[in-house]
Amino acid sequence: MRPRLLLFVLFAVLVGTSTAGATGTLDQSQTLVTNAKGLREGFFWAQTFTAGITGDLDQVNVFLGRVEIGPATGNIVVQIRSVDGNVPSDTVLGSGVIAEANVPLLLSATWVAAPLTSAAVVAGTKYAVVLMANGLSDYDVSSAGDVYSGGEEYYQQPDAFGSHWFSEGTDMTFQTFVTPSGTNHQGGHRHGH
Repeated sequence: MRPRLLLFVLFAVLVGTSTAGATGTLDQSQTLVTNAKGLREGFFWAQTFTAGITGDLDQVNVFLGRVEIGPATGNIVVQIRSVDGNVPSDTVLGSGVIAEANVPLLLSATWVAAPLTSAAVVAGTKYAVVLMANGLSDYDVSSAGDVYSGGEEYYQQPDAFGSHWFSEGTDMTFQTFVTPSGTNHQGGHRHGH
């Protein structure tokens, strides 16, 4: 095990889960950390998931650390995409940005929130969280073995493999938050009975 990965895992065990800034209800999550995988410009990571709540997916949390120590010069684009043949499609349903300055260095890796333009999701339907880095920094995205039954983690490296998605049989450490359909955003209650 790489030394930085060991520290990443130990820190993850201490941190637990977070819902910082979430406006919706925690829906899908995989909170175990046993591995960290590199994310850099031109390399995409994705996690498919099956929505459990019908409504607006308005935030995704991911467990991240930044490898580069230099000045923060880029960001991570987070997209919610539809799924075609069990892999992420090119159809973007909602998106957001994590500023590089909001991602701590690897030794302080933690949950980082990505507020999204709301993506409408339907319970029982599979979607994908897709992460893409812009700029020069490298990030470590946490993951675990095949522990989440509602989807799996995929990667894509367009420069080398075209637009194909590949799986290692693992799951990203992630959380999705959904405001249920029919919810009064002011009071948080459902309309009707």
